[in-house]
Amino acid sequence: MVNMWKFLLVVAAVNASPYSSQDCSSNPCHHGGTCQNLANGYRCHCQHGWTGTNCQSDVNECATNGGRGPCEQTCINLAGGYRCSCHGGYQLAADGFSCVDADECATNGGRGPCHHFCTNVHGSYLCSCQAGYQLDADGVSCIEAEECLTNEGPCEQTCTNLDGAVHCSCESGYQLHADGVSCTDVDECTQGLHDCEQRCLDTYGGFSCGCEDGFSLADDGKSCLDIDECASNPCHHGGTCQNLANGYRCHCQHGWTGTNCQSVQSNVITG
Repeated sequence: MVNMWKFLLVVAAVNASPYSSQDCSSNPCHHGGTCQNLANGYRCHCQHGWTGTNCQSDVNECATNGGRGPCEQTCINLAGGYRCSCHGGYQLAADGFSCVDADECATNGGRGPCHHFCTNVHGSYLCSCQAGYQLDADGVSCIEAEECLTNEGPCEQTCTNLDGAVHCSCESGYQLHADGVSCTDVDECTQGLHDCEQRCLDTYGGFSCGCEDGFSLADDGKSCLDIDECASNPCHHGGTCQNLANGYRCHCQHGWTGTNCQSVQSNVITG
């Protein structure tokens, strides 16, 4: 007899939908969702990018993969969708997700933004000059050289003539080697020279920031924002959702249990 009462309670809980008095005639489904009439209510079939009982909630496709979602570098969540983009020096591939190196030297007859010569490198470019010239401080112009070229330009990156002597220096993100001419990459992550809130990834000549699972990278490229997992309404059967750092917790109504309050509690005593 007790098992029969449990069965009747389950059936009553399923049929007691808050929409049992409604049907598709009121067009309850938003954002292009299609409505299906049921015996005691309706069901909305949502367009891609939308969720919720009435397709009222945007799906944040960027919430996973450290805030990058399906994108290789940067994911921008949009209403009902998302858009991938790439860091400077890269461009979006044809698949719409991956980032490939942008050839900055492809224009201006192969010179790109450079005065004389342009060399494409991964994620950037380098300008150089003809014999008898040296690169100006702006990194693109060429000016007449003196000792730096008469000494056959010993510096790996930047050569400056100072009072008849050659002084070598390096670009931002590099440091001068003990030999006085070579440049080595500065690991900003291990040396504490970064301002990332959570994760730091050293790159050649710089660094980039990332976030732990459950967080997304803020627009400043450094801070990490907690992802509100409750926004997708994961708790069923009247359960209330509590957003946590890197997760959520459902507080279930009496008689329901499970991570999302999806299961009938087996030890409920009924009359």
